[in-house]
Amino acid sequence: MIQERIFIIIIACLLDLVFGDPHWLWHPVQGMGWLIDHVEAWMRKRFRIREDRDADIRKKQVAGTFTVVIVITVSLLVAAGILYGCNRIHHTLYLVVAIWMSYQMLAACSLRRESMKVCKALEAGDVEQARTAVSMIVGRDTASLTEEGIAKAAVETVAENTSDGVIAPLFYMFLYQLYAYAKQKLLCLTVKITIYIKINWMFHPIFQKNRFLITFVGMMT
Repeated sequence: MIQERIFIIIIACLLDLVFGDPHWLWHPVQGMGWLIDHVEAWMRKRFRIREDRDADIRKKQVAGTFTVVIVITVSLLVAAGILYGCNRIHHTLYLVVAIWMSYQMLAACSLRRESMKVCKALEAGDVEQARTAVSMIVGRDTASLTEEGIAKAAVETVAENTSDGVIAPLFYMFLYQLYAYAKQKLLCLTVKITIYIKINWMFHPIFQKNRFLITFVGMMT
């Protein structure tokens, strides 16, 4: 079980290093973005939040909290439901989908590829191309950025996305492996303790003389 999960992580990392995130391929983050847009719109309508930035601060905080909880819950349930359904169909299908989901969480290759486009454009002195390239990896307006601003924006987004697209996914993947390992060991320990209790109670003099107690204790443990 543990070896299987480590295998999933290793294959996912290799897929990311080789293929990255192809632009033509639909990404789960797009689905999460669609969900966020619709939940936010519904929350604004439900709480009657005005568009003014400084208005309804308290309502925005409450609506934002609900939005975060809903998006995280739905994302977890959908992913868990897909994996559960695949495992019910066939374990090999579960492995393939688990590897795919893990691969989709990583962004090391794409981050390096897109940031190097900015670097090469700056080295060539093509500021317009550098602005276009950096606009692909940052959310800010890049039209008026100087060479220094472009370089800073690229470095900042690489640092941020290394955390979001590499370190955090790997951390939680391995954290889940530790949880699964601890759960497995705890289950084994529980079984051993139960067997030990049964054996010791069965051979106790009191129980040897009373078949009813033997049967009762065996059912309870």
